[in-house]
Amino acid sequence: MLPSGATSYSFAGRAYPSVIVRAKDNAVRLPAYRSGALVAPSSATYTLVNSSGTALVSAAACTISASVATYTVLAAAVPATTSPGEGYQERWVFTFAGEAATVEILRPAAVVVAGIYPVISDLDLTAQYFGIENYLSGSLTSFQGSIDEAWGQLMARLVRQGRLPYCIRTPDALREAHLHLTLALIFQGFALSTAGDQWDKKAKDERAAYEKSYQEITVQIDSDQSRLVDDHTRRDQGPTPTMFAPAAGPNRRFAGRV
Repeated sequence: MLPSGATSYSFAGRAYPSVIVRAKDNAVRLPAYRSGALVAPSSATYTLVNSSGTALVSAAACTISASVATYTVLAAAVPATTSPGEGYQERWVFTFAGEAATVEILRPAAVVVAGIYPVISDLDLTAQYFGIENYLSGSLTSFQGSIDEAWGQLMARLVRQGRLPYCIRTPDALREAHLHLTLALIFQGFALSTAGDQWDKKAKDERAAYEKSYQEITVQIDSDQSRLVDDHTRRDQGPTPTMFAPAAGPNRRFAGRV
């Protein structure tokens, strides 16, 4: 709920907790929108705290770059001794022109030893549907927007189900699900911009293929964040195998799924 009289800004962060890779510099950003347009804050600060409330970064001034508040969490703030896991929190404080009060946004975060990245490119899409690039509209020259959106949705679904994507050490296992969801989003867009139902049918077919491939995902995991898989002789099957990993504070654990 918004404070009385406050402007309803939208903060377009990721669909899943912010991921901070320890022992590396991490660029973080949080855009603010109103009525579909970026709104540049007058100033902003960034704070990162662990599950005990100890600040790793404390009210650091952000840079406003291309109307977006950005900050670089230096490797020194999250050294290799930082406990990996969830339970961290980002605190963004924005000042906007004409607003009587600052706007504070709290976002969950996880510190990890390595991130995972999208596992398909335009080449995979055109290999699946030769000539699909000819249907790109306007000034678009790539399907990267759909690739990124599908990846975000896939990561968010894993998180909602209690799974821990950053523990996965076999991201190739996500390829089929990522591919089919990306194609479903692309064909949905085509269906909105052209007459006929061929694209709508293809979108539904790809959505069904995505659901099937998602249920068939098998992965090898790194629950203790050692960078190595827990057991190289097996893969966890199904959408909800349970595991445990150390949380971000002393003597704490969290349950999750991968």
